[in-house]
Amino acid sequence: MYHNDINPSGGKAAWKPEEVLNFTYEKQDNLMIATAVSPDNSKNLIAFVQLQNKGSYKGNVVCVFDNKGEMLWQNTLELEVNTDFFNILDMAINNEGTVFAGVYTFDSPKSHGRTNESLYMYEITESSTSSVSENVNFHISNGKMITGQSGRIYIGGYYCQDLKKNENGSYMVTYDPKSSNFTTISHSDFPASYKEKNAGGILAGFLANQENRVTVEALYECSNGSVVMLGEQKAMRAVQSQNGGTTYYYMAKNVVYNKTDANGEIEKFALFDKKQMATSGSSYLSYKRLGISYYPFFDNDEVYILYADNLNNYKGKSGVPYKALLSGKALYCCTQLVIDKEGNGETKKLLSTKEDKRTVTTPLFYDGNGYIVVEETKKELNISKLSAN
Repeated sequence: MYHNDINPSGGKAAWKPEEVLNFTYEKQDNLMIATAVSPDNSKNLIAFVQLQNKGSYKGNVVCVFDNKGEMLWQNTLELEVNTDFFNILDMAINNEGTVFAGVYTFDSPKSHGRTNESLYMYEITESSTSSVSENVNFHISNGKMITGQSGRIYIGGYYCQDLKKNENGSYMVTYDPKSSNFTTISHSDFPASYKEKNAGGILAGFLANQENRVTVEALYECSNGSVVMLGEQKAMRAVQSQNGGTTYYYMAKNVVYNKTDANGEIEKFALFDKKQMATSGSSYLSYKRLGISYYPFFDNDEVYILYADNLNNYKGKSGVPYKALLSGKALYCCTQLVIDKEGNGETKKLLSTKEDKRTVTTPLFYDGNGYIVVEETKKELNISKLSAN
């Protein structure tokens, strides 16, 4: 890992890196990188988790930096669990520079799926590592962590009760560093209306909610101590043609919304329609590289989301809702979804290539009135402001 200073007023960026860290990476090892920023933006976390080719834990290096990029300390995470089956869900850092790692562990007897499931919280400082754990009664699929302005640590994500099926519920965990205890472990199944009738044709079993994976995209702590969690339904299907070629269909369907009360108990669930699909001759891990998925922002306890859309959604042609977005930029438009404090959502078209002669490629941030975005025209890329009104 290297550190390089860039002077924002110095013209072109110079590449004069200094080595910060190195470690041995052997053939077929897997590497997970976790990053986080403290709520006051004074501390930065970069962690490397090394797994052997069969998934067993090999080591972890935790590095904490100040806001000038200088390393404050470095330590390792030693997992003290009694099983080989685990998932490091995510990591977070607080204003004091303490690092937190959420780890899900379980046993996996061949005939019983998962048993003895536990959630660990590791606290890592420059000189020590400690952990606490609690049993859980649901199969965690994925998770994301944040440190709230209150100092509490939150882990949120999705679970399944049947390992042969996709996610069917949301969970939220609250951890109090002052007492070194989990204060809330809340989970809630998706409502019965979540399950849909499968579509027919080439996309059979692809469009219905339950045929999509659900991944957590963002967590936000509100001013009253409640937490908003955003997720996304995703699916991929590979279809082989008679000549041996493969077409990959990618679906980034609905925005999944949850909100807790001030005690961390999940109390709200909603789905916000977002009809996105792309096709490719290659396999991709990142949906954003295909121009689908969404960019979330949080301001004054409200959620602001931008995503690529199809103009046909605004012409009443809902009978063909899943037309591939990338089939032609003439149908491209940028849509805003605003979710208010009560969990109500409203969508609005902000621009279209047909009318405005430009395309939003990357939203960067929301400033309270609009979005700073990277836009593409026929001739150039620009950084500009897109009004939210």
